[in-house]
Amino acid sequence: MNNISFYGMRTIILMKLKIFFKEFQYSIIAPIISSIIFLTILKTVSEYYNLTSSHSDNFMNFIVPGIIIMIIIQETYANISETLIHMKQIGSLNDILMSPISRIEIAISFLIRIWIIGLMIILAFEVLFPAENR
Repeated sequence: MNNISFYGMRTIILMKLKIFFKEFQYSIIAPIISSIIFLTILKTVSEYYNLTSSHSDNFMNFIVPGIIIMIIIQETYANISETLIHMKQIGSLNDILMSPISRIEIAISFLIRIWIIGLMIILAFEVLFPAENR
């Protein structure tokens, strides 16, 4: 692996991110809405049953990071598995595997794309749920 094809890796990343943003309703908006509903239910239950600890920590400061990580894990796993299945169904997986880039470069490009998606979801949650409002 002396010659790393950064251009090929960049092409795969940009192609898959373009598809990710085309389907933003399913990849960004749906997880945010489901987590907002989840947080609303937990906040209501917390206020009704007075779920505060003896250290006067806010219950939501404990729950929100866990929900953010849960959404990131779900979305990145769902996105990569959906992409691979879709590529296999339409036959584009063979095109990528026959390209002159190595399998490791293909795997690295998929991992970089997952990290980018994870960072975008973290950014969206930081905008919607700032730390001082939890």
